[in-house]
Amino acid sequence: MTEPSALRTDLDWAFTARRRSIRQRQVAAALVSTAVLGGALLYRLAHPHTVVSRYRVATVTVGDIVDRVRANGTLEPTLEVKVSAQASGRVASVLVDFNSEVKKGDVLAELDPSIANTQVEEQRADLRAQEAQLERAESDADNARIALERVQRIFAGAASTQMELDNARGSYEGARAAASASRASVAALRAQLSVAQTNVLHTKIYAPVDGVVVERNVDPGASVVANFQAETLFVIAQDLRTMRIVADVDEADVSKVSPGMPVSAKVDAYPSDLFHGTLRQIRYGSHNQQGVVTYPAVIDLANDQGKLRPGMTAVVTFDAREARGVRRVANAALRFRPAFATHEAPTAMPADDGTLWLLTSARDRPEVVEAVSVHLGITDGSNTELVGASPDPGIQVVIDDVEAQP
Repeated sequence: MTEPSALRTDLDWAFTARRRSIRQRQVAAALVSTAVLGGALLYRLAHPHTVVSRYRVATVTVGDIVDRVRANGTLEPTLEVKVSAQASGRVASVLVDFNSEVKKGDVLAELDPSIANTQVEEQRADLRAQEAQLERAESDADNARIALERVQRIFAGAASTQMELDNARGSYEGARAAASASRASVAALRAQLSVAQTNVLHTKIYAPVDGVVVERNVDPGASVVANFQAETLFVIAQDLRTMRIVADVDEADVSKVSPGMPVSAKVDAYPSDLFHGTLRQIRYGSHNQQGVVTYPAVIDLANDQGKLRPGMTAVVTFDAREARGVRRVANAALRFRPAFATHEAPTAMPADDGTLWLLTSARDRPEVVEAVSVHLGITDGSNTELVGASPDPGIQVVIDDVEAQP
């Protein structure tokens, strides 16, 4: 059994040890705080001008700026021909399909020629009958002429009366008229026969140009009707090695582009490929879609590898203007305006001018901003050219006020 005096001695020793541990931790914390404050003081003494800036800044740089105009368009063949039927009938056979390469004069499809051939035979029979009538009429005219000549000789010898002469002359004139009418009927029937024979030729539908069949809208057994609104049976793209893009250029950018300008294009099917072309035409006719006015731009480009297909959507880029090795500044700097009313921008500036706010600082006063008016050139959407007298490269310009942000 432990004596009371011994127990009391152990408790005193434990209490003393605990107080000594607490005192040691307090001394260590004080030393750490002193070291931190001392380090901060030494850094402040070594960097007397270091302050936390309230502004985000950018610098005036020297570089290139290219003013680009972008537009969306659709790829089309350079020449696209729609082929319809010139005769009516039932489609007997179709000799080409989608993507078939054809030459001018190749047969694309054939209509049943039986009706057309029957019409040819009917016209030939009618023509032969009319030619027989013409021969008879011409024979009657010759006989009437001979009779007239005989009556004239007799009349000259006073052996015939004037009435007989007049009757002979009238018979001759009537026979001549009948022969002329029969001759006209023969000519009309020959024309009708020629039309019937042409209709037989039209039962075959020929390719009007060299190219590729991009659309086929007919199948064997279908009936087609030739009229002023005849349906399109085939669409032939003349040469897919050259294509064109019809792009819609916004009215605000139409003054920046002109024929002959180089153009680059990208399509979704080949996102890593860049296709190059030339602007051929800016059309005067405009398109107005929901209040947005655009003008069609026709762009020619090569398709030697055959990657481009009709109907693809393309994004085209025109390098409208460029400036090389010029002073430039971020567009954010031109949009910046200080939150304090004491900072006032210059007034009465031309429309092509802007304002930059330069960041200045001194040893004995906080940083301030100073407004400077600048002349602006072209922009690429991120940077803008500075023309004329402007801040030197490396000058800091304010692009944002950190403290003013909500």
